[in-house]
Amino acid sequence: MAKPMTDLSDDELRAGIKNGDYEGRDALIAAEILKRRHEERARSGGYVFGKVGALVASVWLWLTIRLRLRKTD
Repeated sequence: MAKPMTDLSDDELRAGIKNGDYEGRDALIAAEILKRRHEERARSGGYVFGKVGALVASVWLWLTIRLRLRKTD
């Protein structure tokens, strides 16, 4: 009996999609499982550089706006 998709790791699901092990509805289910796992990790702070990336993006945006305001004065 096959292992349920929810018991497979992310790498196993990606490999199955890439190799064509999952077709049609099974491929859509595997992709949805991967998407929901990614969203859960992002919400819970599971990505190491997520906060650093957000900080860099906010500083970049602040500098961009600040320089545009100075240019128009």
